Amino acid sequence: MRGHAMRHCAAALVLQLLLGCGSTSDGRPSTDYATPFLGSWSGTEDLEVGPFVSSTRITVTVQRVGTNRFKITPSVCGAAAFDLIPPGSDGPTATAYATEFAFNQPFACVSNLSDGGCCSYGLHDGGGHLDGGVLTFWETGSADDISCGGTAYGDYARGFHGTANEP
Repeated sequence: MRGHAMRHCAAALVLQLLLGCGSTSDGRPSTDYATPFLGSWSGTEDLEVGPFVSSTRITVTVQRVGTNRFKITPSVCGAAAFDLIPPGSDGPTATAYATEFAFNQPFACVSNLSDGGCCSYGLHDGGGHLDGGVLTFWETGSADDISCGGTAYGDYARGFHGTANEP
């Protein structure tokens, strides 16, 4: 009988450890992987929208929006964005893992262009990683000029490669 009770207790302990591993008692993840990504980062943004290509030195800000989730601003939509999906957002959110992340979908926006026109963007795919203090991310999607007869530019691609700014 004593051997049976010992096996039962051991099995219960193993089950408890397996069920509790990696989460708190209320089911939330016990590790928040977003923290190393947070802050201000300076680097180079490469942007290709249809036939237009640019490479610009920019600063991006990574802000927490939840456990293992953050957003990067400015987004491809820029500060002049409106008609955002999801409503109230100012850029796509990302889900963080130990050293990498993936952008969440859906995300779309309409942004004012410097020439007075508007362009709509829809995120299709994207992600990034943190390696040796260097943040790298990329995103791809569709881009359409909706103010000049609805010209479809086709795809856009955006990449960033930079280092953390001193706090």
